[in-house]
Amino acid sequence: MNNKFIIKWVFLIVGILASSILYVDLAADLGGAFLVSGIYGFAYIISFLMILIGIFQKLTGKKAKTLGRGLSIFIFMVPQLFISTIISQYQVKWSLERGETIIAAIDKYKSENNGMPISLEELVPNYMDKIPNTLIGLGHHSFEYRKIREEYVLLFDIFPAKTKVYGFNDRYWIEYD
Repeated sequence: MNNKFIIKWVFLIVGILASSILYVDLAADLGGAFLVSGIYGFAYIISFLMILIGIFQKLTGKKAKTLGRGLSIFIFMVPQLFISTIISQYQVKWSLERGETIIAAIDKYKSENNGMPISLEELVPNYMDKIPNTLIGLGHHSFEYRKIREEYVLLFDIFPAKTKVYGFNDRYWIEYD
């Protein structure tokens, strides 16, 4: 194989990965799961597929035949959706781990002060250096801490339609739609 061929495929793979990461951010910002955001998500996927097909054709110098165009869409769409799903799952997992550090700091505060903090800012600097953000999407969003009825909860949005909530009375995470 020559170096030119390898470079072309590296550009193609990087394009698929970049579009997958950008789609995850779109999913987090516009509505969550694939195509939940309706026409915007669909248009986003199709536009990136067309860009990737154009890059592929430009790099290889080949023109797609009629059957090849449809096949090209599926060839690029499957890895993008697969990679986006994996990235989304890890973003939630890592955000939960960051949430656990906040929970540990709140527990320590509670044991030393005989009560729950009113806000997360009370944990800084004695119990935490800073309040971590979630890792959902490309922009990092803040955890929310509030009292609902008689219980303090820690929560963060996975997507606009889904929220993870940790109840300090029940001591476990729940996902709400």
